[in-house]
This record gives sequence, structure tokens and C-alpha cells, in this order.
Amino acid sequence: MNIKFLFLDDTDTSGESQVFYCEEGASLTLQAKNLGSGTLDVEVEGLSDAEEDDFTVLAMTDLSSGDTVEKIAAEGLYRVALDGIMQVKVVNNNTAGEVKVFGVMSTRQ
Repeated sequence: MNIKFLFLDDTDTSGESQVFYCEEGASLTLQAKNLGSGTLDVEVEGLSDAEEDDFTVLAMTDLSSGDTVEKIAAEGLYRVALDGIMQVKVVNNNTAGEVKVFGVMSTRQ
């Protein structure tokens, strides 16, 4: 099953998405769009323990290069494995201009 999310919709300078709950064994594919002139600086953060509230930055794969990255610095597609992650959010770290991040969470059936 695929679940679609709009994480960031025209955020400017900074902001974070709402928190979304993850399915066990899911993966998340993101598409980032930079509608402004600044360099993208976007992170995906996850929470692995319901008793804690400290989100940590998640590594992701840049699908255009195959590189493992910790931040989205260019428009494109990225994949994040969500094994062991209970909640996820996307954070815009001071990108000047409008930023959009769409996501599709794919779950095992």
C-alpha cells in the first residue's frame, strides 16, 4: 500500500512538517522542489522510541546518484528506510525561497 503526504508546502526560510506515523517495514520516497533561489537545506527526522521526544536526522539515498546523504541539498528524489522508526517529519533549515516536499510511504502488504 502507498500513502501520500505533503510534508512541506511553500515553506519559506524555515519550518517543519507535521509528524506522521510510520508503518512497520515502510520506506519513504521524497520529491523535493525548490521554488526559490536559495540552496536547499532540508532534513528528514525520525523518532524510534515512543517514550522519547528527541527526533534524529535520518540518512537517505539520493536516487539520482545512489549516494547516502543526511540532508536534501538539491531538487530530486530521495528514499529513506523507516525500519524501527515510529514517527517521521521533514524540516526546512533556513532555505531562502519556497520549498515543497512530497512523499510516498510504501508499506509491506
